[in-house]
Amino acid sequence: MNQKNNRNNKVEHKPTAERRQYERERARRRRLYYVIIMAVVTLCFVILSLTVFFKITVIQVTGSTNYSSEEIAAASGIVKGDNIIRENISECSRNITSQLIYVETADVKKQFPGTIVIHVEASVPTANVQTVNGYYLISQGGKVLEKLTNPKTGLLTINGAESDITLKQGDIFRSVEEKKTDDI
Repeated sequence: MNQKNNRNNKVEHKPTAERRQYERERARRRRLYYVIIMAVVTLCFVILSLTVFFKITVIQVTGSTNYSSEEIAAASGIVKGDNIIRENISECSRNITSQLIYVETADVKKQFPGTIVIHVEASVPTANVQTVNGYYLISQGGKVLEKLTNPKTGLLTINGAESDITLKQGDIFRSVEEKKTDDI
C-alpha cells in the first residue's frame, strides 16, 4: 500500500500541461491583483495629497521693498491653509507685480511640505519719460511707476517719446519709436 501511495504522489507532483496552464493563469491573476492594488493606493495618495496633505502653513517674504510682508502675501493671492501643490506660483508672481507698483520682480517658490517663499525686488526709478500727456517715472525694467507733472531731478529724462497706449501705473512703457526706449 505504501508503494501505491508513493506512485500516486509521484504522479501528482509531475506537472501536466493542464497544471502548467492553471499556474500561468493564477500568476497572471495575481499580477493583475497587485497592479489594481497599487493603482488604488496611488490614487488614494494623490487624492490625499491634493486635499489633506501639504497645506500652506508659512508664507515667507524676502527682499527689500516699500511694502510689508502682509501686503505682499495678500497681493499674491496665497492663503494659509490652501494646498501647496495646487497653488499656481507664476500667477501669484504676476499678481504681486501687477498690484504692487513698486515691486519690479516677484519670485515665488514652493518648499515642501508647507512653506511658500516669495522673494521680491523693488522697482528703482531710473528715468523720466516726457510724452504729450506729461512725464512718467519709469523703472529699469520699463514699468511705469508714477505720472508726474514735472520730472524728478537726478534721473535721466527722455524727451519726445510717444507711447502707443494710454499709460497707467504698472504698465510697461512701450514707445511708438522703439529706439528711443531700448537703451533705458
